[in-house]
Amino acid sequence: MILKDGVFYREYNEYTFICDTQLNLAHTIPAPVALLLDLFKDDITESEATERLKKSYPEVSVDVIKKDVHDFVEFLISKGMIENTISLNTPNGDTLTKNSFFHEYTFENELLYSAMLEITYCCPQRCKHCCQSYMRTEKDYCRKELSYEEIKTLIDELFKLNVLELVITGGEPFARRDCFDILEYAKEKGFATTVFSNGILLSDDDIKRIANLRLKCFSTSLYSHIPQKHDEITGISGSYEKTLNVLNTLSKYGICTEIKFVLMEENKNDFSGVANIAKKTGSALQLIPGLNPSCFDDWRIDKINIKDDMALKKAVADYMDFSGYHPNYEKTDFSKICEAGRNSLSIDPYGDVKPCISLPYILGNVKSDTVESIWQKGRKLRKWKNYTKSKLKDCKNCEYMNFCDFCPGVALNYTKSMFKKYDAACRLAKIKYSLT
Repeated sequence: MILKDGVFYREYNEYTFICDTQLNLAHTIPAPVALLLDLFKDDITESEATERLKKSYPEVSVDVIKKDVHDFVEFLISKGMIENTISLNTPNGDTLTKNSFFHEYTFENELLYSAMLEITYCCPQRCKHCCQSYMRTEKDYCRKELSYEEIKTLIDELFKLNVLELVITGGEPFARRDCFDILEYAKEKGFATTVFSNGILLSDDDIKRIANLRLKCFSTSLYSHIPQKHDEITGISGSYEKTLNVLNTLSKYGICTEIKFVLMEENKNDFSGVANIAKKTGSALQLIPGLNPSCFDDWRIDKINIKDDMALKKAVADYMDFSGYHPNYEKTDFSKICEAGRNSLSIDPYGDVKPCISLPYILGNVKSDTVESIWQKGRKLRKWKNYTKSKLKDCKNCEYMNFCDFCPGVALNYTKSMFKKYDAACRLAKIKYSLT
């Protein structure tokens, strides 16, 4: 017996979290059983597993070990985690609940669970709304992106820190020739990996190679169900067909896919069309209702962002219907200002470590500091974690606070302060409130 390809796991205190990326299932075991899972990385019988454990735990009765191994094997078989077995479970809302528990548990206990690696800012697309290529200053162009060996070392560090989920993004990550090498090394180390990519650089052989990586998810952007409109937004003719081909093909291979839809004035009536594509391809769907003004002038943001409140409300309502998500009013305790940096970190192509990709609050650099020292001993991260919602003086008595997606990074770009309210968040909070 051997664990099938695509089963990734880590222990967090008294729990073991398991991601089965072949079946898109998640499992929570209230016991530290990674050692048992490790045994079945090799093709092994129950008797052989019992003998190995007996050598490690000579003080434990062989009958007890034998029973524990047998019960665990029965569990693995029932969940379809052993090669050539069929799961009795199917992907459903329970998977989402368990993934949510993974996040919430590590968030509350401040355990490093997820890391996002921006491996390059290069991208063949020139999307109207994306400021990635504009974000680089003259100083940045003189900086060298992390090498493959440096990224391998970084992945090794994250493995030692018990990270389970890894997100590889850019720019366009496949603009790096060694992107597949990075992804294959991450799989070898046992990470449940998600890739953010537009997919337009991928050949059919590349897509097959991605399928073999057993990614947790392949996430891409689709800006319209109308090919010409999508291509006009990306600035690349044929990009719609290439992106859709990746979604369709990966779906046939059984790989989880996600579509991100950025709502703009130009595509304000296209969300339902993209939602239909998500249904056909079996993709998850994420609505991004506005732009982060991280590098654009105000006039450009005003030109691109959606102006019509009714159109914005319809898109949000359609998203809620598609996803089944509806916000509930609950009393805010004014504790944590945001989720960034509490169970996750973001690392840019030059090695700068931040609480999140949207927040330019540099905690250190992996070329001069270890991730472990930044996470466990970094003064800037400790300072960040001590910030509470009480810092949001303008928001404390707001009736829409519990429906607000306030982001300190976006606030910083709009107001030059991480703690000042900004109109885009207030507008969206009021619309979400009106839909309850």
